[in-house]
Amino acid sequence: MISAPHLTILMALLVTAPWPAQAKVTERHTSARAGEAIAYARCAGCHAVGQSVASPNAGAPAFEEVGRKYRSIRLEWELEAISDVGHYSMPAKPMDAQEIRNLTAYIRSIKPRDQ
Repeated sequence: MISAPHLTILMALLVTAPWPAQAKVTERHTSARAGEAIAYARCAGCHAVGQSVASPNAGAPAFEEVGRKYRSIRLEWELEAISDVGHYSMPAKPMDAQEIRNLTAYIRSIKPRDQ
């Protein structure tokens, strides 16, 4: 049988331990923040990377539009292709797998203005 002091400690640990869902949300939030930093450092010269719809380069879609267009897992695949060979007139933008995941998380975190 568990003594009262041990039971109290056990209950305190269970109450304060992070649940898997909480850890997943925190991880996603962290990767979206890292993706935002990548977006502003490497993409904002041509693309509107935040809530703005006006890209510095008229031919470069805003990230809000990119997120809407590539809602499925295809976005990560598109970013992998951009990393390797570019996209239409956009030159290749080398990124490692973690940077691609982070940028994907950021683009998906942008809430469309019409919702």
